[in-house]
Amino acid sequence: MLVIIWLAALGLLIWLAGAPPALAHTGQPPLPQNVWAAWNWSLPLWLGLGLVIWVYVRGWSLLEAHGQRPLGWQTASFAGALSLAFVALISPLDAASSATLSAHMVQHVLLMLGVAPLLALSKPLGPLLLGLPRPMGQLLGRAWQSAGWLRRAWQVVSHPAMAGALQTAALWGWHAPPAYQAALGNQWVHDAEHLSFLVTSLIFWWWVVQPGKRRGEKIVISFLALFAAAMQSTVLALVITMSPSPWYPAYAASTGAWGLTPLQDQQLAGAIMWVPSALIYLCAVVLMLASSLHQMDGGNPQEPLWLRQAARQPAENWER
Repeated sequence: MLVIIWLAALGLLIWLAGAPPALAHTGQPPLPQNVWAAWNWSLPLWLGLGLVIWVYVRGWSLLEAHGQRPLGWQTASFAGALSLAFVALISPLDAASSATLSAHMVQHVLLMLGVAPLLALSKPLGPLLLGLPRPMGQLLGRAWQSAGWLRRAWQVVSHPAMAGALQTAALWGWHAPPAYQAALGNQWVHDAEHLSFLVTSLIFWWWVVQPGKRRGEKIVISFLALFAAAMQSTVLALVITMSPSPWYPAYAASTGAWGLTPLQDQQLAGAIMWVPSALIYLCAVVLMLASSLHQMDGGNPQEPLWLRQAARQPAENWER
C-alpha cells in the first residue's frame, strides 16, 4: 500500500509541477470536427505515465526471470488501467470535457469505475516494489515498517465504511456546482478533483477485491459496501438527470456546437453516470458472490506465490 501512497504523491507533484494556474482548459473548447486533433501533450503527465510503466515492467521482468511473473489477467488488468487513464487524461476526451459536461462525466466514470478497479485487480505491489530503484524500495520498506501510525491510519481509511464514505464525499462534493465550477476554472483544482476521484475509488476497490477468505460478517460487509456505493451513485445521477435547469454555467456557450442544449448535455451526463455505474457494481456483486461460493467449495483465494515471496524476501535477492 505504501507504493500506492508514493505513486499518488508523485502523481500529484507531477501534475502540480506542470499545471499553470490558469484555466483548466486553455483556449476555446474544441469543435466536433477538430476534436480528434486536440491531444493533451502535457510533458509532466506523459513522463508520469511513462515512469509508472517503467517501474512496473522492470519489476515484472525481475519476477519473470525467477519464474514467478504475475498472472496473465493481472498484467492485463494493469495494462487496462493505464490504457483507460491514457484515454481519460491524454486522449481528445480531455479536450472535449471542456466543451460538454457529458464528456467530462465520461472522464470521471473511467477514473472511478475503470482505472481504480482494474488497478486494484492487477495487484501491482509486487512488480512495483521490485521495479523501484533498490535504495528507494528499501527506504519505503523501512518507512512502512517503522511508521505504525501510518499502518493504523490505513486500517481506518481502508475499512469499507470509511472507504465508501470517502468515495461518496468526493463524488458528491466535486459535483456540487461551486466546486465543479472551481475545477473548470483552475488547473490545480481540476487536477485535485481527478486525483481525489482516483485515490478514493482505489481505496474502495482495493478492499473490495483484496484476497483472503470472506466468511460470514466479511461477506455481508462486502455486499453492503457495494450496494451503498451503487445507491449513492445512482441517486446523484438521478438528481443530475432530473434537474429542471443546468447546474454548470461554464458549459452554456459550448454545448450548442455539439448539437446539445446545456440541459440536454446535463441529462446525458447523468445517464452516463447512472447506467455504467449500475452495470459495473452489479458485475462486482456477481463476481464477489461467485468468489464466495468458490471459497465455500474449498477454493484457495490467497495471494499468488510471487507476491507473497516478493513481500518477504530482500530486494537484493531479486536483482539480476
